[in-house]
Amino acid sequence: MKTRVLGAWVFVAFVFWLSAAVLTAQAPDCKLGRRAFDNYLTDGTAGGFTAPRYVHHALHLGLSLTIGETVHRTTPLGRLPSDAIGSLALAVPHFRDLAEHRRVGERDALADAVIASEPLIASLAPPHDWRSLLLTGIAVVGSYFAVACYASP
Repeated sequence: MKTRVLGAWVFVAFVFWLSAAVLTAQAPDCKLGRRAFDNYLTDGTAGGFTAPRYVHHALHLGLSLTIGETVHRTTPLGRLPSDAIGSLALAVPHFRDLAEHRRVGERDALADAVIASEPLIASLAPPHDWRSLLLTGIAVVGSYFAVACYASP
């Protein structure tokens, strides 16, 4: 993969961050160590737990990676489509909110999309080119820090 393509992914992450900033007039919440409740199974208080926000973000990333890897190993799909499925799977709560005509937090939805897409971004790097791997690592870490303040919980 060419460096230009990875640079394009960095630009896409920046656009996600900028979109989240423009779509909401609220100030970002950059206290990533603040303990917050997040529910992974249902609406309400059943199925969730309280932890620092960065733990919830890491869990979202891990879930996306696990779903993508499971799809990749159990189906004939390649790495890229499998990681895309893992990324889309974490968008289900936002789609459910839209279907039930509830307000969807734009900044949260965009931030969740970027965080869940990190494995997808990482799968684009060729494994034997250290420059591409380095640029991909910078894109992954940079895009997380660009949107972490906008993600809930």
